[in-house]
Amino acid sequence: MVPAAEAVQLGLFDRVVPHADLAAETRKLAETWAAMSPLACARRKTALYRSEHRTLTRDARSRDRSIRPRCSRPRKSRAT
Repeated sequence: MVPAAEAVQLGLFDRVVPHADLAAETRKLAETWAAMSPLACARRKTALYRSEHRTLTRDARSRDRSIRPRCSRPRKSRAT
């Protein structure tokens, strides 16, 4: 178990809020997601659900594999 402050420093979480503020912060996050386009929201939900069953190492490797092909594609020239 990693203490909350250390988990934030390690990048495991974006931020930690006191338990007393949890409901209000959760509502703010839900409102932010509700304001997003349906596609963006669906992609975030999919990523969240997938992350429940992955380790950090496996997830990082998966992201690396998905990013690498996009970064190595040659740019298409635009005909004018």
